[in-house]
Amino acid sequence: MLRFLFRFLPESVQGPLRTLTFGLFGAIGVGLCIGAAVMLYDPLSIIVQTGTVPESTYSPLFIAGVMLFIGIGFISTSVSNYRRQKAYQEAEDLEEPWTAREAWQSSTLTHENTQSWGLPTAVFLGGGGVLAGWVIWSAILTSETPEWGVLFVLVFPLAGAFMAVQMVKAYRRKQRFGISKAELETMPGRIGQRMLARVEAAINRSEFPEHGAQVQLSCYRRTARYESSGSGKNKSRTVKERTHLLWRGEKQMGAIKFDANGAHIPVSFEIPEDMPRSTAIKRSKKYLARTGKSDIIWEVAVRAEIPGTDYEAHFEVPVYELEGQAPENNRHSVSEDAAAAQSGGASAEKSEQVLWDLKTDQEALRVSTGEDEADSDDPYAEYVVEPNLTKPISKNISLNRVGGQGVRIRVEPDRSLKGIAKVALMAAVGIGLVVATPFFFVASVMGSIFALVIGLAFSWGAWMAWTQETTITVANGEVDVQVKGGGGKSERFPVTDVEDIDVRISGTRSNSDYQIIVQKRGDDKGFNSDTAQGVMDTMGQVFGQKSMSNMKSHMSDMQNRVAHLDNLHNKQEADWLAQQLRDAVEAEKRYA
Repeated sequence: MLRFLFRFLPESVQGPLRTLTFGLFGAIGVGLCIGAAVMLYDPLSIIVQTGTVPESTYSPLFIAGVMLFIGIGFISTSVSNYRRQKAYQEAEDLEEPWTAREAWQSSTLTHENTQSWGLPTAVFLGGGGVLAGWVIWSAILTSETPEWGVLFVLVFPLAGAFMAVQMVKAYRRKQRFGISKAELETMPGRIGQRMLARVEAAINRSEFPEHGAQVQLSCYRRTARYESSGSGKNKSRTVKERTHLLWRGEKQMGAIKFDANGAHIPVSFEIPEDMPRSTAIKRSKKYLARTGKSDIIWEVAVRAEIPGTDYEAHFEVPVYELEGQAPENNRHSVSEDAAAAQSGGASAEKSEQVLWDLKTDQEALRVSTGEDEADSDDPYAEYVVEPNLTKPISKNISLNRVGGQGVRIRVEPDRSLKGIAKVALMAAVGIGLVVATPFFFVASVMGSIFALVIGLAFSWGAWMAWTQETTITVANGEVDVQVKGGGGKSERFPVTDVEDIDVRISGTRSNSDYQIIVQKRGDDKGFNSDTAQGVMDTMGQVFGQKSMSNMKSHMSDMQNRVAHLDNLHNKQEADWLAQQLRDAVEAEKRYA
């Protein structure tokens, strides 16, 4: 509670208070060490005089040793925390803060395809396999009364098998592509201006995909917070880290040229003016959780579909404001920071952008709408690969014309090998936990309830992924949404009620997908009552009017959302499908 209230204070007050806290901890440590020294004086004098260690000195020696150990720990922690905070602050106060990071002292960045899966693979696949074999042998194969719930242990070798596949992929990618380089032409990238770079990838001309390489510039907010689990003597507290997607621009780019080093792939994105700047030094999870601060990460990602092993490289790049411009990280109010701390560390303004509308990326909008390139300041506009789709790319998506201008889009369950593996893993975990619930009950009631809830959640997710089918039909002046299996709601309404059809992105740094959202015109029903207005006013006073307005907008958006097509992995496909729906809606409106 005190940690949360502490975040309401301005930074000018928080800094000295943290320093004072470090000093107090250090003083306690020094006091414990002095007390230990005083306590050690008599027993050490006796030992020196007698040349033996009498039994009467055991207790004071032990207590003094514990005090000395704790005192040194307090002093060491205080000094390291103070030095760390000072280094963080000094880095941000530099005239060129990006130079505080060694990798950013040069405009050439490198990415090596290394991923250490060896140890966890050995533990889960080897150790987990032996454990699963022994448990199944003793509890099922050789037992008169088989205990089928123990099959849950198969989760460990399954996880090991997954890690083994990832390890093989990482090894093949490293052997195939080696070290990739990115040459930043704008060093650093500037907020409100265009960022330019070239990525050197070991891809031959004959292997380079005709539809180009996928190039992304993403902004993430990294947060951390303390989470408690268990109760009583079993209560523990851990630091959980989360990375929220704030913004992303994406294009398919052709290569500028090919040489002995491979393909040179251009990177060009207009950075929005309201985005935060990079964090110069990556801060520890405990520091972020303790202070409620967050790291900002800007990353360039390049992917290309290559026969055998796909190419993939990531480069964390520096992005900062122009000279004389106030850092976006510091533009929001302290009350918004407090609200962010309560919700996990990110400001309310930015956390609302986790589902970010790609239409606000002016560069993507400019290129995709066919705007005259002569009016664009993009020097690499000619290398943008425009989509020429006549049908969906994904095998589980179909599009059919209905009537004159109508359209029907059906998204079926993903029955690819990857989709089947995902459902199988979720089902194994879910069913295993549900079946194992009685065995958990013997050890702990809370443990059994937790296992049951998590098992049901995984089972439900597997069932939805395997059965849910969504069909959106725009024809005869109506929009008909049909959802079969899994969850979701079917609905039919006039095309005149459609307010917008958006392409959005959801997910984290490691995994994100696109969504097509159909928004219905709403009247904010439920937000205009006296009770709701009172709650909103209170939230505005506590967290700030801007945070309250963002939350209300988000709640209204969720309330008026009538359909969404999820798990689209290709932006060009998502944009094309959304445009087909928009065209059909506009055509039907003319005859409505």
